[in-house]
Amino acid sequence: MLASISRFIEDELKLQVNWRKSGVRKAARMTLLGYSFYRGGDGYRLRYCIWIQWKRVRTRYKALRKLGASHRNAYMWANTRKGGWHTAHSYVLKGTITNTRLQKKGYIPLLELYGGAS
Repeated sequence: MLASISRFIEDELKLQVNWRKSGVRKAARMTLLGYSFYRGGDGYRLRYCIWIQWKRVRTRYKALRKLGASHRNAYMWANTRKGGWHTAHSYVLKGTITNTRLQKKGYIPLLELYGGAS
Protein backbone atom coordinates (compact mmCIF):
# COMPACT_ATOMS: atom_id res chain seq x y z
CA MET A 1 0.00 0.00 0.00
CA LEU A 2 2.75 2.44 0.98
CA ALA A 3 4.72 1.66 -2.17
CA SER A 4 1.79 2.31 -4.52
CA ILE A 5 0.85 5.58 -2.80
CA SER A 6 4.47 6.71 -2.76
CA ARG A 7 4.84 5.86 -6.44
CA PHE A 8 1.74 7.94 -7.21
CA ILE A 9 3.06 10.88 -5.17
CA GLU A 10 6.49 10.77 -6.78
CA ASP A 11 5.49 9.98 -10.38
CA GLU A 12 2.18 11.79 -10.82
CA LEU A 13 2.47 14.68 -8.38
CA LYS A 14 6.25 15.08 -8.82
CA LEU A 15 6.79 15.33 -5.05
CA GLN A 16 9.53 13.73 -2.99
CA VAL A 17 8.50 11.26 -0.28
CA ASN A 18 10.32 11.41 3.03
CA TRP A 19 10.71 7.71 3.82
CA ARG A 20 11.75 8.34 7.44
CA LYS A 21 8.38 9.96 8.20
CA SER A 22 6.23 7.82 5.91
CA GLY A 23 4.05 4.95 7.06
CA VAL A 24 0.64 3.34 6.67
CA ARG A 25 -1.81 4.38 9.40
CA LYS A 26 -5.52 4.78 9.88
CA ALA A 27 -6.67 8.14 8.54
CA ALA A 28 -8.13 9.10 11.91
CA ARG A 29 -4.69 8.82 13.50
CA MET A 30 -2.69 10.35 10.64
CA THR A 31 -1.37 13.87 10.96
CA LEU A 32 0.41 15.92 8.37
CA LEU A 33 2.18 19.10 9.41
CA GLY A 34 0.12 19.11 12.58
CA TYR A 35 -3.25 18.79 10.81
CA SER A 36 -5.42 15.70 10.61
CA PHE A 37 -7.20 14.73 7.44
CA TYR A 38 -10.90 15.19 7.57
CA ARG A 39 -12.78 11.96 8.10
CA GLY A 40 -15.95 10.88 6.33
CA GLY A 41 -18.59 13.09 7.91
CA ASP A 42 -16.26 15.46 9.67
CA GLY A 43 -15.80 18.68 7.71
CA TYR A 44 -15.36 20.82 10.82
CA ARG A 45 -11.73 21.65 10.14
CA LEU A 46 -12.60 22.79 6.65
CA ARG A 47 -15.55 24.82 7.93
CA TYR A 48 -13.23 26.44 10.47
CA CYS A 49 -10.69 27.33 7.77
CA ILE A 50 -13.41 28.79 5.56
CA TRP A 51 -14.88 30.77 8.47
CA ILE A 52 -11.58 32.36 9.46
CA GLN A 53 -10.92 33.35 5.85
CA TRP A 54 -14.06 35.48 6.00
CA LYS A 55 -12.46 38.10 8.22
CA ARG A 56 -15.02 40.90 8.12
CA VAL A 57 -18.60 40.83 9.37
CA ARG A 58 -19.83 42.04 5.98
CA THR A 59 -17.99 39.22 4.19
CA ARG A 60 -19.38 36.62 6.58
CA TYR A 61 -22.91 37.95 6.20
CA LYS A 62 -22.77 38.00 2.39
CA ALA A 63 -21.23 34.53 2.22
CA LEU A 64 -23.81 33.03 4.56
CA ARG A 65 -26.66 34.64 2.62
CA LYS A 66 -25.19 33.35 -0.65
CA LEU A 67 -25.04 29.86 0.84
CA GLY A 68 -28.73 30.00 1.79
CA ALA A 69 -28.84 31.18 5.41
CA SER A 70 -31.78 33.36 6.40
CA HIS A 71 -31.22 37.09 7.00
CA ARG A 72 -31.64 36.62 10.75
CA ASN A 73 -29.21 33.70 11.04
CA ALA A 74 -26.66 35.27 8.71
CA TYR A 75 -26.74 38.55 10.64
CA MET A 76 -26.60 36.85 14.02
CA TRP A 77 -23.70 34.51 13.17
CA ALA A 78 -21.75 37.07 11.14
CA ASN A 79 -21.70 39.28 14.24
CA THR A 80 -20.98 36.51 16.74
CA ARG A 81 -18.12 36.92 19.18
CA LYS A 82 -17.77 33.20 19.60
CA GLY A 83 -14.56 31.61 18.40
CA GLY A 84 -14.04 30.07 15.01
CA TRP A 85 -14.06 26.51 16.31
CA HIS A 86 -17.39 27.04 18.06
CA THR A 87 -18.83 28.61 14.92
CA ALA A 88 -17.57 25.74 12.76
CA HIS A 89 -19.73 23.41 14.88
CA SER A 90 -22.79 25.68 14.69
CA TYR A 91 -25.99 24.62 12.97
CA VAL A 92 -25.64 27.55 10.56
CA LEU A 93 -22.30 26.44 9.12
CA LYS A 94 -23.26 22.77 9.20
CA GLY A 95 -26.40 23.68 7.24
CA THR A 96 -24.73 25.97 4.71
CA ILE A 97 -21.27 24.47 4.25
CA THR A 98 -22.39 20.86 4.01
CA ASN A 99 -20.20 17.86 3.30
CA THR A 100 -21.92 17.59 -0.08
CA ARG A 101 -20.93 21.17 -0.92
CA LEU A 102 -17.37 20.51 0.19
CA GLN A 103 -17.19 17.48 -2.07
CA LYS A 104 -18.61 19.45 -5.02
CA LYS A 105 -15.81 21.98 -4.49
CA GLY A 106 -13.25 19.18 -4.68
CA TYR A 107 -12.61 18.39 -1.01
CA ILE A 108 -12.67 14.62 -0.82
CA PRO A 109 -12.68 12.84 2.54
CA LEU A 110 -9.47 10.84 2.95
CA LEU A 111 -11.29 7.62 3.81
CA GLU A 112 -13.34 7.87 0.63
CA LEU A 113 -10.24 8.63 -1.43
CA TYR A 114 -8.38 5.53 -0.28
CA GLY A 115 -11.37 3.28 0.33
CA GLY A 116 -11.00 3.11 4.10
CA ALA A 117 -7.67 1.27 4.00
CA SER A 118 -6.33 0.39 7.44
